[in-house]
Amino acid sequence: MVILGLLLMISGIFSLLLGYLIANIGFDINLLSSPNLIASLDDPNTINALKTIQLVQQIGIFIVPALLFALLCSTSPLIYLRIKNRPKTFSLIASIIIMIFSIPLINFLAGINESMRLPEFLSGLENWMMEAEANAKVITTAFLNMDGRKDLVINMVIIALIPAIGEELLFRGALQNLVIDWSKNIHLGIWITAILFSAMHMQFYGFLPRMAMGLLFGYLVIWTGSIWIPVFCHFTNNGSAVLYTYLNQKGIISDELDNVGTGNGDLTYIIVSSLIVLMLLVFVFRNKQTPPPTIVT
Repeated sequence: MVILGLLLMISGIFSLLLGYLIANIGFDINLLSSPNLIASLDDPNTINALKTIQLVQQIGIFIVPALLFALLCSTSPLIYLRIKNRPKTFSLIASIIIMIFSIPLINFLAGINESMRLPEFLSGLENWMMEAEANAKVITTAFLNMDGRKDLVINMVIIALIPAIGEELLFRGALQNLVIDWSKNIHLGIWITAILFSAMHMQFYGFLPRMAMGLLFGYLVIWTGSIWIPVFCHFTNNGSAVLYTYLNQKGIISDELDNVGTGNGDLTYIIVSSLIVLMLLVFVFRNKQTPPPTIVT
């Protein structure tokens, strides 16, 4: 755990500095000296600089530490991270369907999360959380403002592909293995990792749905023995949000899908979609391609 923490800290600091340096040189903009970053988000140059920094940071914070950790702690790093195991076609198809039918349940959990309030004596903390959430939403909205297919492809890489690979390598590949090895309990390892996965995003009013997805990804990697299943699920979740936003901005689809599961009359959607997801998970579990893989150290 200490080794992984040191790798995260060193690589994170280096990637942050490198990202700012590239943004400064490539876009002739110094974000560190910007008095009000939120107010300058209407400038395409600022958005491109921020996307560049995010791309560099995602590689430096997630992918690099996970790979270095596996190299340092295992004689078979690709097996340790479960990279070598090729998933079954059925598992890939099932993962897409699972993520699609999870939308009502995820929206329902998000609604519960957003309605939660802290006690009065923690009002200061709650105000800070709400302000941080609002600022994150403004930046996310600016990132998802897409004029054409080029912006769609860039966002698919930055928001969907790289996070799916990087976060799954770090959390389901490195950290989950580490916690399972420490606790000697698969379920405890999956739950602790899912909690840390959600907390890491620092988006407090999306904690419950993100933790639920972390649990799903954690069990899928154990049942299938392949990191590529949760990577594919993660990409499907993020990528569908990017594609949905793009199509909505072009007027091709409405914004009703984003609210499925949040209305008072949507209980049927939640129950049916949850049952479909549960049945698919049972099929994936019963048709797992390998027994739960042992951790190679």
